[in-house]
Amino acid sequence: MKLRKWTAIARPYTASIRAHLVLIVFASTLPILGFAAYLLVWNNTIQREQVELQLLNTARAARVTVDAEMQAAITTLETLRLTSALDTSDLDEFRRQARAVADQHQMWTGLILVEPDGQQVINLAAQPGQPLPNIADYEIFKRVLATGKPAVSELLVGRVLPQPLVGIEVPVFREGRIRYVLGTSLLISSLRDRLRQLVASPELLAGALDSKHIVAVRTDSEDVTRRTTLPWLSNAIRNQPEGIFYSLDDAGSRLAIAFNRSDLSGWTIFVWAPESYLENAANRSLRALYIGGAALVLSALLLTFLIVRRIERPVARLSAAADAYVRGMTDIPSMATGVHEVDKLAETLREAGLERRRLADERTQVLVEEERRERAESLAAQAQASEMQFRALADAMPVLLSYVGTDLCYRFANRTYEDWYGIPAERIRGMPARDLIGDEAMRQSQAYIDRALAGEVVRFEKPLALPGGDVRHVAIHYIPRRGAEGSVEGFYALLVDLTERKRAEDHRQLLLNELNHRVKNTLTTVQSVARQTARSASSFREFYEAFESRLLSLAETHDVLTRENWRGASLREIVQVSLSPWSVESGRFEVAGPDVRVSARIALALSMALHELATNAVKYGALSVPTGGVALTWEVEDRDSGRVVMLRWREQGGPPVMPPTRKGFGSRLLERGLPEELDGEVDLQYSSAGVQCAIRFTVGQETP
Repeated sequence: MKLRKWTAIARPYTASIRAHLVLIVFASTLPILGFAAYLLVWNNTIQREQVELQLLNTARAARVTVDAEMQAAITTLETLRLTSALDTSDLDEFRRQARAVADQHQMWTGLILVEPDGQQVINLAAQPGQPLPNIADYEIFKRVLATGKPAVSELLVGRVLPQPLVGIEVPVFREGRIRYVLGTSLLISSLRDRLRQLVASPELLAGALDSKHIVAVRTDSEDVTRRTTLPWLSNAIRNQPEGIFYSLDDAGSRLAIAFNRSDLSGWTIFVWAPESYLENAANRSLRALYIGGAALVLSALLLTFLIVRRIERPVARLSAAADAYVRGMTDIPSMATGVHEVDKLAETLREAGLERRRLADERTQVLVEEERRERAESLAAQAQASEMQFRALADAMPVLLSYVGTDLCYRFANRTYEDWYGIPAERIRGMPARDLIGDEAMRQSQAYIDRALAGEVVRFEKPLALPGGDVRHVAIHYIPRRGAEGSVEGFYALLVDLTERKRAEDHRQLLLNELNHRVKNTLTTVQSVARQTARSASSFREFYEAFESRLLSLAETHDVLTRENWRGASLREIVQVSLSPWSVESGRFEVAGPDVRVSARIALALSMALHELATNAVKYGALSVPTGGVALTWEVEDRDSGRVVMLRWREQGGPPVMPPTRKGFGSRLLERGLPEELDGEVDLQYSSAGVQCAIRFTVGQETP
């Protein structure tokens, strides 16, 4: 009876097989079209996001290009400020050097050198004799004097060269104070040309806002002297370093704007395009959907018409049999319709239908319950795996990572806490922070903790005392964690060990100081060699050859000391390097003595002395004839004051030697300079058999 009632109710909605097949076509086609439409919408979204990302990447690339130009200018100015011409205030020499540097940079308008009171003393852009203006009122000049660091200006119009510029200035320190301010400026037109090269599409526009949000550059404009602003753009980007947004320009056109702010200069690079630029790809996809969908529907209808003609009559007979079955008739006649499935269905209609429905209901119920159980198990397993992965990752990190609740007790601490404090991480969980880090550390951190619990991300650095007396310098980050309602439930504490980095920075500064000391000593030595060589030379050629030879000897010794990081050198290696121009291995020299390390100061002095002795032997002594030779030996004796070295130079087989009638550079070096440098003794003899020189000095306690 229930089946009859359902059939009677459903009968007003019956339709022909042709209508059902058409519905089947639409039922199978429309989901495909719907899915295709979804894919196109999704693709439209992806394409739009890709275009937005391209705009943002273009803005980033433009910002990198502008930063590169500005950083290159800063680096060049910082290198130029080290010139010795500024040490002696030799402005003419510095002007020549500055001109050579400025000529290599096409984007520069010139170069200025300014006194701390703002008065320019050099301006390469000015005409000879032109009065130079005072720039004490320039904001960039004030910022350099206040911070002692390089600075980049906002958009400027030059006073000497009235063109739109961006100024770049660096301080010049002498004797611990700012002696000058060295600066240059880049042409805004050059920056505009660089942006035009990056933005190739005519639909795109690029530009830059300076640190005060004044429009400094626009690729569609040649004139920026009016110092215009774009309030709708400035307000949107004020509190973000980069991003993309949509807005209406002054003309009412909707634009997509990407921007990226420079940390170096505070300038913001922007690239915008009309919204239609982003929608072109979507329109092409929608047209493809319309054409393809229409073709698909027409093809399906044609196929449906052909199929209907084939099966309409057998189905009509099956429909009549079904009607009879519904009316209560059990004697359903056999059918030979030519459609096997129709004949089979007519014979098993009632039994198969009822059985299928029963099994379907049972299976659906089982599948629903199984799916619910598997989903619950999967979620639980994922949560457990996620927690285990987080703990494993946190334990593997070489930093201190913990989570602290609003009661200032640890909820979680990674294994690094155990390494630092010697307390198992499991015991730290639940421990008050004051009990672990101590009252003093808690007092120092309380203000930062209060800020984190107020919802602020906090970063600071401080020395951290650990159990056992060890002190480490750490960078501490407090990151608040909010609950579902937005309130702060606690904060993550991340402590990064900066101790080794601090030590490396201190060591680097020590090396720089040592390098400065070595350079000054070397320059003093070269100056002395030049002065003494010039005093004893009779002609410029003689001076040039002698001075060049001595400098080469000094340079080779410097190579040895540099290889040893100026911690000293082997005496044997110093001998080999000093006498290498005269082929120590050729048999003319007899070199013998134990190996001993000497300081850098002694190495330099000995190399100069050996070079002078060898040069004299080649010109006048034993090495001036084929049969002559030199014996160079040394001995080492250990004493309480250090290791005493006795080095002897003996020439033999050469022409008779007479004492010199005048004292040259070599004689003065050996008899006066060498004893003072070695803090030892030198005995120089001109015997008839050849020159003999005995050098006595102590190693082990000398000052470098």
